[in-house]
Amino acid sequence: MIKKFLKFPDNFFWGTATSAHQIEGDCGVNDWSPNFFIKYKNQLPWCQDALAKIPAVGLACDHYNRYEEDFALLQKINNNTYRLSLEWARIEPVKGVWDKDALEHYRQMLISLKNKNIKIFLTLHHFTNPAWLAAEGGWLNPKAVKYFCRYAKFIAEEFGNLVDFWLTVNEPGSYVFCGYLQGFWVPLQKSWWQGLRVFCHLARAHRRAYRLIHQTVKNKFGKEPLVGFANDVQAYANYVKHRFLDQLHVYLVYKISNHGFYILSGKKSHDFLALNYYFPVRLERRGLLFGQLGNIDEDRRTTETNWLIHPHGIYEVLMDLSVYKKPIYITENGIATNDEDLRERFIHEHLEETYYAIKAGADVRGYFYWSLLDNYEWAEGYRPKFGLIAVDPKTQERQLKKSAFYYTQIIKENGLWLDY
Repeated sequence: MIKKFLKFPDNFFWGTATSAHQIEGDCGVNDWSPNFFIKYKNQLPWCQDALAKIPAVGLACDHYNRYEEDFALLQKINNNTYRLSLEWARIEPVKGVWDKDALEHYRQMLISLKNKNIKIFLTLHHFTNPAWLAAEGGWLNPKAVKYFCRYAKFIAEEFGNLVDFWLTVNEPGSYVFCGYLQGFWVPLQKSWWQGLRVFCHLARAHRRAYRLIHQTVKNKFGKEPLVGFANDVQAYANYVKHRFLDQLHVYLVYKISNHGFYILSGKKSHDFLALNYYFPVRLERRGLLFGQLGNIDEDRRTTETNWLIHPHGIYEVLMDLSVYKKPIYITENGIATNDEDLRERFIHEHLEETYYAIKAGADVRGYFYWSLLDNYEWAEGYRPKFGLIAVDPKTQERQLKKSAFYYTQIIKENGLWLDY
């Protein structure tokens, strides 16, 4: 057996990622809260369905109160970077009114990370909205752009000296697809027209917030911030590789899905590229149309969420997006499984393909495993286990998994061993 060491670039960012609602629990004033569904069930018809369809988050991992414990675990597993989000609803629970206690709480969280020499990737919007905004139509309302930019500017004024990288919105494509096209996320809609409007409003919000964050941080703190958004990307493939129509279809899907938000929000509104990769999408021609086949149709390896495991896909999307000639950060990549050997294999194979992409010219500078903790996974509730750390739902006790120690060794060595 031959062993080869794949060394990553010096100063590579190694981290994990989380989102506020998924680990902090129910704040009571956002549009994923049962309180919201009950209050507006007569005014917003979808809230009635949400009470039955959306699993209650409860305390989640109680990270809001236990963040110091979790940050100590970040250090223990050698993370030099951490991606987290703010809960907008906690900070602005009433329209135009800032909650000073919530603001100070998040400030102390960021200071704690800085004191531990952990770089901060801060996400401003990770799917949840304040209840007052949802009651006004959410992102279907053009005023959502103004409200979000007001919030982004306020946060830049407060935290501009603490944040290393800014992510305006997380996965606009997933947010639209799951909430407005397929209807299994809040607000449970199934309308292409509504989805397109929301996507356009999110793109406009990113573009304006990009400028506001730059102006605010530069004027108040005298430094140039780095601003982007987290893009959900897939590797697309057709079943017949060498037919012109099939190839053209995949090209168009790539452009719309993986490049659409960059194009719509303006290519100059991104200081870096942040991408979230989990699975590929296989397409099959059905007459003149194309459809997506289920990932389990061929009995291939899949995750607990029935996502196809295809490590080479991350290489494909990294090379595809390298055309922008910007630094790239993999801000989410992870697997839902109870099999720790499979999780280790997943991490190894995706990092191996990332290494090859770097060698091929992609300027990849960081990797974040999703997620630090087993947490709430939206419409799936607590069933999928993505975390490197298990959380007992009754006692909130944290337990490092075997894969956490495996990832820690990769970080310590700044690379991984390849056996062949």
